[in-house]
Amino acid sequence: MKSNRLLSITIIALAVVVCVFKAIDSYLMLRYIGAVKLYRDGLVHSYYSKWQNLAEGVVPFGGLLHLSLYTLLIIWTYRVYFNIHRLDNYQPENSLNWSVIGWIFPALNFIYPYRIISESYLEYQNQIEFDAYRTKNPILIWWILFMFSYALIPVIITFLGGNAAVANPTNGILIQLRFQILGNVGAIISMVFLARYIWNMMRLEPQFMTLAPRKAMPIEDHLIP
Repeated sequence: MKSNRLLSITIIALAVVVCVFKAIDSYLMLRYIGAVKLYRDGLVHSYYSKWQNLAEGVVPFGGLLHLSLYTLLIIWTYRVYFNIHRLDNYQPENSLNWSVIGWIFPALNFIYPYRIISESYLEYQNQIEFDAYRTKNPILIWWILFMFSYALIPVIITFLGGNAAVANPTNGILIQLRFQILGNVGAIISMVFLARYIWNMMRLEPQFMTLAPRKAMPIEDHLIP
């Protein structure tokens, strides 16, 4: 079985950094909204340019930060589900390959990561007869907010902001910024639930590694050695 303590700590730290980044980004968006309103009224073009540049300047860092978190989540999910597949007294509901493929392919990534993560969470507890967190609700809340912030909000921004920009470019920008702030709030809350979930799994893992019966022979259906 694979220990995930260092990886778990890294993901929790990244989740905290994402929260801080989203808070800063939201502040920049609010100042940008104020600057856009002034610009719309024919005032202070330099003020508008300043906050536009600041707001757009953090985008590359945000992209790199989220890509890192997403990649580590895929690796972490695989390693945890690998441990589930190594159990001698439990038949997993999904192939181990889905713990990676399910994150990557569109449509499938709305379903499979949640299924695999929630199954792993409950089975870690079942194996050590631990009842304190035996519910899927925190994971479901995290997953709904995660999908809302990183999948639904970008679609809304694209369509509503684009349509509004056709009639009035300034109003289009304001709509996009307001929905971006809403997405940031959802992302911050989802990161809190993610960090809580990873923390709970990290606490359960030592007992799971000690008590859970494992198969004598290693499994073969894996993607990552």
